Amino acid sequence: MKIPLFFDGYDLRAYDFPGGQNLSQLRERLRYGYRLMKGAQPRTGFYVAFKNLAKSLQILDHDVVINDFGFARRQPDHPIGLSGYLPPLARFGLQNPAIYGPGRVPDPTELAAIRSKLDLKVVTYPSTWPIQLNPIETRAQFAPMFVGIDTDAWPDMSGTTNPLMCCFTTRCAGTGKRLVKLT
Repeated sequence: MKIPLFFDGYDLRAYDFPGGQNLSQLRERLRYGYRLMKGAQPRTGFYVAFKNLAKSLQILDHDVVINDFGFARRQPDHPIGLSGYLPPLARFGLQNPAIYGPGRVPDPTELAAIRSKLDLKVVTYPSTWPIQLNPIETRAQFAPMFVGIDTDAWPDMSGTTNPLMCCFTTRCAGTGKRLVKLT
């Protein structure tokens, strides 16, 4: 299944014009290299979460396309995923049913104005407690989207000892995934 995802933020910009996807990717690579050379944090947490979301969908054999405005406009009933900063994404006027997250959720008054421009079905938060900060009548529009950490990408350090931290790893019987316990 083709899953169109859209991201607009410091790392990757959404450009809706011919060649915009290429310009966006070039800008992302240049920004990453510049920040790496400068010794600054090369990527934001929102972008890392977005990239992990895209990767997890690809692992499940979905065809993920990023910032493909043409596809979204040709298929206005096809659901899309929005991530990063929502107000800039609202300026493109996509009318597809959308889920938003991970990203910076605007304040409830700003969100109401954005909802008038986008067909947001669900807005996600990284946990359940921020949902409780919204008015009771609007809480059904939100859902938690926990952004997990792929411990399979970590090196196996179960044979090492460190006086500050010992890391014990075991395999989960059901999934084979490593479970990590820090003590």
